Parts: sequence; C-alpha cells; structure tokens
Amino acid sequence: MSKAVRISGLIVSILIFTLIVSACQSSDSTQSESGNEKIAVLFMGPTTDESWNQFGLDGVKQAKTDCGIDYAFTENVKQTEFDETMRNYAQEGYSTIIGHSGTFTDSAKKIAAEFPDTNFIVVNAIEGNGSNMGGIYGDYWQMGYLAGAAACQMTKTNKVAIVTAERFPMVEPSFTSFPEGASSCGKDVEVEVVITGSFEDVTKAYEASVALADQGVDVIWHQLDSADVGVFSAAEDKGIYTIGLYGDQSPKSPDTVIASVFVAPSTQTYEAACGRVTPGEASTINLNNGMQIVMTDLMSSEAQAAVQQTIEDLKSGKITP
Repeated sequence: MSKAVRISGLIVSILIFTLIVSACQSSDSTQSESGNEKIAVLFMGPTTDESWNQFGLDGVKQAKTDCGIDYAFTENVKQTEFDETMRNYAQEGYSTIIGHSGTFTDSAKKIAAEFPDTNFIVVNAIEGNGSNMGGIYGDYWQMGYLAGAAACQMTKTNKVAIVTAERFPMVEPSFTSFPEGASSCGKDVEVEVVITGSFEDVTKAYEASVALADQGVDVIWHQLDSADVGVFSAAEDKGIYTIGLYGDQSPKSPDTVIASVFVAPSTQTYEAACGRVTPGEASTINLNNGMQIVMTDLMSSEAQAAVQQTIEDLKSGKITP
C-alpha cells in the first residue's frame, strides 16, 4: 500500500470519527445551535383546531419570543405513540418535554424515570414525581362552579349539562362544583353529564347535545377540543345556550355562548416552556393567578353582576370546596 493511500485512509477515518462524535454531542445537548434551550411538545390533536391544541402551541411560540427557547412539536399523537415520541425527544437532547393533556401523565412518569436529567411537564397533571416530572393545571373546581353559576342565571327549564370526552382526575372536581354553582342562584337545577369518548369527534358532540336539548336541557358547558363545534351547532339548531372553554368562544357561536370560563392553554404551555414550573411538582392556576371568565351580552347586566359577585366570593375564599 502506498503512502498516499495510507494517508487518504487515515483522513477518511478521522472524518468518520469526527462525524460520529459530532452526532453524539448533538443528541446529548440540551441547547440548540442558537444556544437556546430545546423544548419539545406533544399534542393529541391538530394544532389548527382553534381550540385546546392551537392555543397551547400559541403559548409555546410566545415563549420562544419572550424566554429565548427553541422548540419542536408533534401533533395528533396517538396514545399508543406516547412513550415512543417522548423517548425519542429525550434521546435527541431536548431539555424539557411537555405533554399537552393530562392523558400524557402515565407515559411522562414512565419515560421520566428513564431520563432523570430531562424535565417532563404535563399540562393538566395534578401531581408530580418529586424529581423530574411535574404538571400545571387549572382549578377545575372553581371553573365548574363559575360555569354552573352562569348556567343558573340563564336556564329557563332548570336543566343544564356538561358534555365532555372523558373523566380524569384533573377535571373530576368540576362534576361536583358545576351542580353546586348551578343551584347557587336559588333554583332547583338538574344536571346531566354526557361522556362522548372523543375530544375531536364533532358528530358525537352534536348528537349528544341534540339529545340533551330534546330532554329539556337549555344550557350546555362543553369540555371538548375541536369537537366543540358540534355542541355549538346543536345549540344553534335547538335555540339553547352554551358555555365555552379555553378562551372567549363567543366568536365561534355568538348566538349561543353566554360565557367562557377558562385557564388559557397558552398560559399553561407558556409557563411550562419558560421554565416556571418547578421540576417534579404540580402548580395550579385559579382566579387569583390567571383563570378568566368572559361573559357576553346574552346575559343581562343583573345576571353578569351576580356572576361577578360569585367570582369575588371564590377569590376571597367565601366559597370553597
């Protein structure tokens, strides 16, 4: 073998070794090429739904501007893909991995144990693991009570309902507080809870809402994502009222939305992406630190004043679970 051939082989070997080392360093780094922290976010639905997922992504985008992070995200993640998607992001060196739904909780706990140096945060998780898996969530007891108080002011039939996709620990308090709020104005109100099984299936939401209206329900509070369109459409067809979630939803259905009660998903992802959630712990957002209610002109000034008094009583602790 000639000297030239040996030198060429040596150069190729060095280049290959350099590429391998470089790739390893890239996958282990928690910073992007810009030097910013690398954040990854998982969404169960489309980030164009004008609801839960899109608002969550808006918060991450704002965090990039305000807090100097770089981010990647995966939308429409199926439950069978939770573990693999989180694990892949951790292996690629993302410093914080956010699951934008309480449904990600079990997978986050599992993958967090495999990657103790990676921070995992679940939006709508009510507990952490004490080390590297935490959560941020809205106070659904207060949200439910407020939604019920608004429904109490507007119902004529004294029948109101919640339409949701599933019951899980974070939202469970609302199924107790909504009926309490719905009776807070002195009416004897019946409350129905319907589980559709899907946050995105518009048809199921529509059919459930029509069936409720046919039973005499005249105010529905939805706890859905893009399927909320089904609730609004049914309410418009049946001439009943709705209560929105995640933001002021009156533009979606101006003839039915009497109020929207929410902790903005953008607020939760923004706080998580900006590093304001203590690792391993769960923090809550309530009326004293970010929860909102937007009432519309479908409610009389007297009705709005009554709900406003409820807000003050909740904030002061006069009304508690």
